[in-house]
Amino acid sequence: MKRIVFSIFGLIAAANVFPQIKTAELKTSVKLMQPKYCLFYDNHTMPACPDVGANFDAEAFTDRIKDCGVDQLTFHARCNLGMAYYDTKLGIKHPTLKYDLFGKLADACQRKNIALIAYLNGGISSAEGIQYREWTTLYFDGRENREPRFTPYVRTMCYNTPYRDHLIGMIKEIAHNYPVSGFFIDCLAGYPCVCPTCVKEMKEKGIDWSKEEEAVKFSEFSALRLAGDISKVLREINPDYRIYFNGPGFEEQAELGTYLECECLPTGSWGYEYLPVMAHYMRTLGDKPILNMNGRFYDWGDFGGLRPENAIKSELIYGLANGMRPNIGGHFHPRGDLENAVLDRIEKIYKELQTMEPWFSNAKNITEIAIVYPGTIANIRGDGQLKSAVRMLSELKQQFDVVTPASDWSKYKILVIPDNIIFNDEIAGRVKNHIAAGKAVITTGSSGLDKDKKQFVLAKEWGVKYIGENDFDPAYFSVGKTSIRDCPTCHCHSIHQG
Repeated sequence: MKRIVFSIFGLIAAANVFPQIKTAELKTSVKLMQPKYCLFYDNHTMPACPDVGANFDAEAFTDRIKDCGVDQLTFHARCNLGMAYYDTKLGIKHPTLKYDLFGKLADACQRKNIALIAYLNGGISSAEGIQYREWTTLYFDGRENREPRFTPYVRTMCYNTPYRDHLIGMIKEIAHNYPVSGFFIDCLAGYPCVCPTCVKEMKEKGIDWSKEEEAVKFSEFSALRLAGDISKVLREINPDYRIYFNGPGFEEQAELGTYLECECLPTGSWGYEYLPVMAHYMRTLGDKPILNMNGRFYDWGDFGGLRPENAIKSELIYGLANGMRPNIGGHFHPRGDLENAVLDRIEKIYKELQTMEPWFSNAKNITEIAIVYPGTIANIRGDGQLKSAVRMLSELKQQFDVVTPASDWSKYKILVIPDNIIFNDEIAGRVKNHIAAGKAVITTGSSGLDKDKKQFVLAKEWGVKYIGENDFDPAYFSVGKTSIRDCPTCHCHSIHQG
């Protein structure tokens, strides 16, 4: 029996470059039906950092997170500094790490039935970029180092150099030697590159490599191609692996990964309106598990921060009300110190959430309204129109989805099309069919105009004509017999004929 979940307000106030890896057999990983309570640890550590892992007690750490109810842990096998935390024959092990930290953690997780997801940064690897400078992206001004200089993005990796084989080789090395349950490949973003390899392929494909926007698109294509190659390799090793690629759009990687993550620190650059948009969008993408990753800190790189309990909890509850499982992000102390204040807070939050499990376990959101967005939602941090529509419907306590052309719109009774959505042939056809089925459409602003912004594409169906931009602010209109029904401000009771 399906449960109906109401809004949160109603719920809770190497390949050919490296030698073949030889292992006796693939180690068995932890298999779970679906992650429920997760942790994500960042561990980006400079090579000069002393005593890495010196105080780490894998048994004590995994006992603590097991007590929290954690069943999935994402942990770095290789960070964006290019440092490996396991005994690698292909990569660069952190010079002050004296033992196989990742290996000890993997063994402890396996014994305690905690699924371990191996993190590798796919787009950034500073130390490897220094050692193999030909693997880094070449920017338009001829520089390998990028701006801003004092961030991990000073060196980004080219997906079409031998780096791709190196990355795949390390992934295979981990898969064959450690009992991991999956892989998280980070930062597969579209870093523009005009190195000889990329320029050659762009020319072959008829792409104008001299234009930065075209080079970015090609890099996004290259990142997705690399993700596809990684996915193929991993599925051949273990079809049950959990796989996620951070960077490519959710719809673009639909056939590549096995679960999704929504990364959102509202006190960081995301803001408090990001999660509501993504929560209502991501649940339209199929039946994949969706993790709601916030953080115990205020922003990435905030090593000492500890956000209030209610702040962390409220975001996780919002996610649970919308089909997303909790995932709290944190920083691993370079020495491996057990951060009891952080773990005490996580344990208190997760134990409380576990008492609510009957309310949201296997629940489905029943929706009759859809907010239409015209393209894939990769980064909507600056889209005020979409955020505003989501906020208004949320405050009205309505159940709704955010849909793109990749979704099926036929199940919805109302389509809401906010301010500035130009109608192409596909969107116009879908809206026309929706109206023909006797269903409702709400549009605002200039939504519905053609690409030249000269006329409404469905002017006949809507009964409206585009005259031009309104120069008045504020603007007023007169109520006619066919323009509005039951208008509360003018006591008009005419019947809408449009």
